[in-house]
Amino acid sequence: YGLAVRRARLAMIDLRTGRKMSPCPDCDVLTGSLAWAPDRDDLLAFVRKDGAPWTEGRLLRIDTDRGAAAPVRTDVAPAFEWRPERIFAGWWRGDPILFGRRVGDPRDDWFRLSDGGALRLTGNLPAVSGENIVVGDQWLLASAQGSIWRIGPAGDATRMASDGIRPFEPHYDNVPPLPKRPADLMPFD
Repeated sequence: YGLAVRRARLAMIDLRTGRKMSPCPDCDVLTGSLAWAPDRDDLLAFVRKDGAPWTEGRLLRIDTDRGAAAPVRTDVAPAFEWRPERIFAGWWRGDPILFGRRVGDPRDDWFRLSDGGALRLTGNLPAVSGENIVVGDQWLLASAQGSIWRIGPAGDATRMASDGIRPFEPHYDNVPPLPKRPADLMPFD
């Protein structure tokens, strides 16, 4: 797809002052992983050192007001899809969420990465994917083995609907999606 041989850098411009900021100037950014926080102007990005494999990358939490980047500390390794490379990460209730697994885990799950550590959100469900999740203010919605599940902040899951529900399978044009700000998305109750 021609993406693996290219490097992407993150630069931010303050539209009021014109100031340019480079929070991680030597980082190669996985552009499809960029996600805005719902309640402030923080940006989540997955980065690697130039020439390193993506599996050695890390999540960064970027304070766009200051132009500063800090690693998201976690023992959860992201699940990758290849060609083009991508991971599944975003925000929920002010915390980063990541689809992946810890060493020794038998499968990938969604985790909430808070200051208190990583909380497995989908561990009580049948196998889930990184794609079929909806983030709302109060719950996550996930599809697993023909059912829709509502997941609470502590990982408690309730079956909402079943009877052969299949997730929508989009057709990609091999272009990483652009990040969307939470205000542009329609919330659900």
